[in-house]
Amino acid sequence: MSNLFLIFFLVGALFLLIKKKESFIYYLLPANFIIDALSPFYSESPLLSTVRVLINFAFLFKFFFKHKSISNVSAFIYLWVVYQLILLPFSSDIGYSFNIFLKVNLTLFLFLAAFKIGSVNIEWPKLVNSIVFILVLFVLYTIVNSVFKLTPAQYVKEGEESDFSTGGIAGSSLFTISYVLLFLPLIVSHVSPFKKKIVIFFGIIAFVILLLSLRRTTIIILIIGYLIHIFFARKYIGRAIGIAFFVLLALFILFPFFYPMLESRFELRSDRFEEDAYLNEGRFIETVYITDEVFTFEDIKYSFFGKEIWNSVGNYAGGFYGNRQIHVDYMNILNGSGLLGLTLYLLIFIVMFIEYLKVKPPNSNKNLNNNYTLLIKSTFISFFIAILLTSFSGQMYGITHRGISLTVLGLCLGYLRNEKVKVKQNLPLK
Repeated sequence: MSNLFLIFFLVGALFLLIKKKESFIYYLLPANFIIDALSPFYSESPLLSTVRVLINFAFLFKFFFKHKSISNVSAFIYLWVVYQLILLPFSSDIGYSFNIFLKVNLTLFLFLAAFKIGSVNIEWPKLVNSIVFILVLFVLYTIVNSVFKLTPAQYVKEGEESDFSTGGIAGSSLFTISYVLLFLPLIVSHVSPFKKKIVIFFGIIAFVILLLSLRRTTIIILIIGYLIHIFFARKYIGRAIGIAFFVLLALFILFPFFYPMLESRFELRSDRFEEDAYLNEGRFIETVYITDEVFTFEDIKYSFFGKEIWNSVGNYAGGFYGNRQIHVDYMNILNGSGLLGLTLYLLIFIVMFIEYLKVKPPNSNKNLNNNYTLLIKSTFISFFIAILLTSFSGQMYGITHRGISLTVLGLCLGYLRNEKVKVKQNLPLK
């Protein structure tokens, strides 16, 4: 697929989605996922990447033009954006830095739009359908890719072929599926018993695919996320145990079918799972280099304001890594915008959590601690922690996985605020 064809695809998507008005946020999620899935079949270019981002921004500009509001979180996001804009002219490759700048901040503005929508009225069926679409498409896409070998497989021995490939949804793009699976409890609360079984079935297959992908962070955030779900559902532990038993039984039945492939792929990645293996990983070494340079304060300007924002290739660790870019998001921010930039970025999430503490219902309020609200709270916390953890793996400029995570985060936070307002006004809850 040529770049020209994909541009027409994006413009066509813009034309269709514009008719959805404020429902755009639910349709951007699968649209961006499809673009990622098609990525092996077209050649990426900075122009094409920028066009994609600008189309996403077009919806946001239209939305914010109609809904002018400011909150504590938005104030810090705007401050972070302005600070980056001040630093951009000092980049030696302004075009490249600006491209990354757009991607990084697009998803933060998606959060603000989602928060506003959640505070008014969430169209749950549309959100659920969008995320279920991503789940089903991912499973079918992986099966077709693996059967017909449309794209090269990862982690295979030299000279060997593999019957497993996730195509364009590989590497950090797999975080999208982790977020989809974290959203699964909310999905099953919105669908019929029959659809619930289908969704759980596809969820189990998607989890097996994540296991075979051998991406550690995708599994870690799922484990932590579901522990959070269980904690919030502890009053209904019997039901949670029943669902967990069903899922484990299904995995046990499927295990003989995927174990040989898992074992073969694990052998090639076994060094990543050894004790102290992290000491030899680029992410750990780059963190040591950058923190050492920053916190020695030998170059005060670099320590506080960084250098070459969003243009890390060859611009850290004295150029030791050559063409390798910084992988850890926090180190990318620290290197490019200094301690001031990292502080501003972290303040966004600190203020975001403070807002959650303000709007979350107190445990003593039975009206606001029904099953559904507890599920919203556990979804918010699991996504919040997952976002912070995935930044250690990197690629905060991944539009799809950051988009879905921050959109759900904003919708949940907005929903909780709206429910608390209803209680104060004695209005009926969901």
